[in-house]
Amino acid sequence: MVYNMNYRKLVGKLEDEVKARFVGNEEAIHAAILNLLHARSTLLIRSPRGLGKSTLMLLLLKGIFGDDYVVISGASEVKRGEVVGRLHIPSLEKEGVERVVWSAFVQKEGKGIDEVNRLNPYTTANIYHMLQFGEVWAYGHRYKIKDYVLIANENPHDPSTFKHPPPFYDRFDITIYLSSLTLSQKFKLQALLHKYGGELVDSMPQVLTFDDLMNIRKEVAEVEIDLELRGLINTLIRDLQTCIRGRDFSTLKPLALCEGCHFIRDICSSIKVG
Repeated sequence: MVYNMNYRKLVGKLEDEVKARFVGNEEAIHAAILNLLHARSTLLIRSPRGLGKSTLMLLLLKGIFGDDYVVISGASEVKRGEVVGRLHIPSLEKEGVERVVWSAFVQKEGKGIDEVNRLNPYTTANIYHMLQFGEVWAYGHRYKIKDYVLIANENPHDPSTFKHPPPFYDRFDITIYLSSLTLSQKFKLQALLHKYGGELVDSMPQVLTFDDLMNIRKEVAEVEIDLELRGLINTLIRDLQTCIRGRDFSTLKPLALCEGCHFIRDICSSIKVG
């Protein structure tokens, strides 16, 4: 099979443009770019306040969709709550028919969630269903979701955080953690802000279209992987993840699973220090 080399160049350019506006965390950015290359990709960016998680989310979305994407805020959605859809009141009043006006968030291919940890449980359940089954429900009506890119971010140390169930976080393909900048990197960031007039996101060009990305995803899906290699990959992902509280090889040997952990062996998604 002959692959389009122009697509490879576009993906490389997307990574270059993001890194030109974002200081540090190069490996995390590379992983985020690679994760975009399969259907219905989902990414969670985690970091404390002020490390650029919202900026990175917007840079990635803008590089693919230009301005044609939707970002919802967990902080404001707690109050509004109409993330999926709302009733069309005139139809209900005049015809007695319940018609749903689907939100831009479910219709757009480019989706972002800022401060996902602040989403209320009802909204979280709707988004979980969308990620799990590729559809959303509102007032007895169903809307099928096509291909998309969903990027979310959260501050795990936010005191106003809702505690989401572990299966919700399992719906994200990967989670990347942003590290703090060194002193020299902070000076580099100031230089970038000066270069782009303080508008890092607005200066980000649209490098490729969603149609380009869909074609790339189609090529990626057609790559044949040996069954033994696929099994090795699955083993690395599921069975050989490292936990500081592993029963057999760690100096920390808990009597029971950590609070919130829903795995049963040496895999941990809820490590507690101390």
